[in-house]
Amino acid sequence: MITPNSVTTSQLIAFHVAIALAIFLGLNWLGRHSPMFGYETLTMFSEREDAVAFNFLFRVVTPVVIILIVAAACYACNLGGLTTNLHYSILYYLGFRVLFNVARGRGGLLPWRRLIFQWIATVALSFIAYEHLISKPEYLLPDVASISNEVWLAVAAYLYVLAGNVFSGDTGQEARGDRYIRRRLASFKGKFCHILERLPNERWRLMVLAVLIVEDFNRPAVARCAERMLFRIGAAKTLGIMQVTTPTLIDDDASIDIGIQRLQRAYRDALESNEWRIPGNSFPIDTRSYEESRLVHSILVRYNPSGDYARDVESVFEKLLSGSPSAAAESFVPDTPSVLKEG
Repeated sequence: MITPNSVTTSQLIAFHVAIALAIFLGLNWLGRHSPMFGYETLTMFSEREDAVAFNFLFRVVTPVVIILIVAAACYACNLGGLTTNLHYSILYYLGFRVLFNVARGRGGLLPWRRLIFQWIATVALSFIAYEHLISKPEYLLPDVASISNEVWLAVAAYLYVLAGNVFSGDTGQEARGDRYIRRRLASFKGKFCHILERLPNERWRLMVLAVLIVEDFNRPAVARCAERMLFRIGAAKTLGIMQVTTPTLIDDDASIDIGIQRLQRAYRDALESNEWRIPGNSFPIDTRSYEESRLVHSILVRYNPSGDYARDVESVFEKLLSGSPSAAAESFVPDTPSVLKEG
């Protein structure tokens, strides 16, 4: 039997850190498998949050439920000593989540005020759970003799459903997404201007920048650094900010060059397919605009077959176009069938 006196401080900290990592990974897994309930994921784009109550309860209550389950398991296995200050694992978990998002360059997308409120609620609930349940194993399991517990659970469930239909979503997401895109745009324009200036026009430059912004969001600098190390031992196949497949070690500049070649090849293939064209020989304004959208989508699905990826790049591309009148006046749709020359 493990008692509080038989566990060292370093062992407790290691156990708390392990539980925190388990909570972090477990919540990420549960969230990915909860889209039907309206689980909200971090994104560059403004999306209406349809399940405010679910997201709040999921993020606040689930970590506490996990440490309650861990505590019950420890007592059942005569490892009660490991439950000492188990609520500290919640603090480690919140620290991991902040570091994870900041290290991936997504700090600007986080709704900090709402998160701080959630974190305060989570920490407060974990301390209450520890004080009244975890530290008192005789109260940890439900009292089957009391029906009032079930009644109040039913009331809580009703209030949860009601709250989901009353409260509005996160109104600041669009502004945070726009700021994130503007910052990445300015950064990439300055860093890769020597490559971008070789492109034929501003519209092409914005297309490449849109791909860069989405690729960087999906695979941030920290992940790319790890990828370079894994590549040396054959455990990674893609490299660089454009995430291109390559047999040799390359830097970001080389990956952009390869990515541009792939985009231009996708453009030529899309043009030749004519699948983006609307039947007819005339080009009224609305028809040409619609063909432009279809052509951009055709290019992107050839570059990356993922429909979600194509939609993300298209969304960023449209935002970039809205801030560039010169690029908005240009078009990928040719007046006559023509393609880019190989280069």
